[in-house]
Amino acid sequence: AVASRLFYDPFWRPGWPRLARRKAVGAALRFVDLVASDRSGAPSRPAWQELSFKLHAFVLFSQVDRVLSLKDTNQITVSEMVEKARSLDPDEIPWLMEGIGEYVTQRVFAGNELPEGLFHDENLPPWSLGTLHTGLGMALASRCLAAVNVKDPDNSVAKNVDRFLSLCDLCSRPGYTDMAVECLGFVLRFLHPQHLASTDAFLQENRRASVGPLWHGVGRALYFLPSNLIPRRSAPWRAVTMAEREAPHEVGRQNLLAGLAWPMLLVTWHQPRILEAVLRHHADQLCADDCFCSGLGAAMVMWVECTGGETHITELLDHRPRPTTPKMAYAW
Repeated sequence: AVASRLFYDPFWRPGWPRLARRKAVGAALRFVDLVASDRSGAPSRPAWQELSFKLHAFVLFSQVDRVLSLKDTNQITVSEMVEKARSLDPDEIPWLMEGIGEYVTQRVFAGNELPEGLFHDENLPPWSLGTLHTGLGMALASRCLAAVNVKDPDNSVAKNVDRFLSLCDLCSRPGYTDMAVECLGFVLRFLHPQHLASTDAFLQENRRASVGPLWHGVGRALYFLPSNLIPRRSAPWRAVTMAEREAPHEVGRQNLLAGLAWPMLLVTWHQPRILEAVLRHHADQLCADDCFCSGLGAAMVMWVECTGGETHITELLDHRPRPTTPKMAYAW
């Protein structure tokens, strides 16, 4: 949690620390890109490429105001931001949509208002709504969990999780609430893992339908944890083992694996050998049931809706592992 906070939390705050960390992440990204390009043919190259792709996704999400050159942000609407993002590289759209959702929600909170109806604008294209709502959920979860009283965590967690759920119900468009709720699990596992068990217990008793989305978000967080970024520690993929180990019940296990698959596909789809390497290490775990596969399929659907990238997905599906063994052919 300490490493996660150093890596992630400062981007919620304005001022010079934000600028300094932007430069630090930019320098790290350039270094990783250089290392990955120099390891052509090396066994470790997929892991370094994956790290590069993760950092690119993080930069797009956390620095959306810089990427989109948002200067006078009070004079630009959400739909205008979405159109601006649409004019950039299609590969970047899902991360930019999440970034826009988080950014504009934080902007509304900064004005001492609630982000009610923020994404109800009929001019917003349907393909943008899912990822905008995950950005909304990120902002709501980070705000509510930051208010937990460490001196009375049990009662305070329940109170603030209930507030988070109420805000998700209030601010989400019909049909998109679970996309926002899922981010509770992401922020909890990333920044406040000590509160996961009590949150799960609260949801089991008061809002059972949100238990699945909670653990789906936890699975997404496992993929981006700083401890799982370093190539020597990311392959074999520790996140897969962590998903199996951290599941408190069967609903949690299923959603952890599906949630882990979601960002893994979106980050690495244009380099199939990364997913191939994951399967080489973890085929028995990931092919035991359909949980991981369903997460990959859901991510593919979202990708095509956001980017129109059917050709890219076809290229991924047409890929064949080399050398192909019966076990790998079946897993793929």
